[in-house]
Amino acid sequence: TLALMPGATVTIVETGQTLVVGSDAYFKFILTEPGIYTLRVDLAGFQTYTEDGISMEAGNELNIDIELEPLEV
Repeated sequence: TLALMPGATVTIVETGQTLVVGSDAYFKFILTEPGIYTLRVDLAGFQTYTEDGISMEAGNELNIDIELEPLEV
């Protein structure tokens, strides 16, 4: 579970699961397979955020701090 700016697109690269963050600014993926995952976050006006090597076990919850950097103009 993670708070993020509404409208951001969040993807787990290995599974292809994608969602758009809603107005509550939180999102949650349900992973059934333990493994090492890559998280990608895209939002217009910001650099794409990628975090590799996220280790997850089935049923575990993980909080990740994400800071999106604005695009340079």
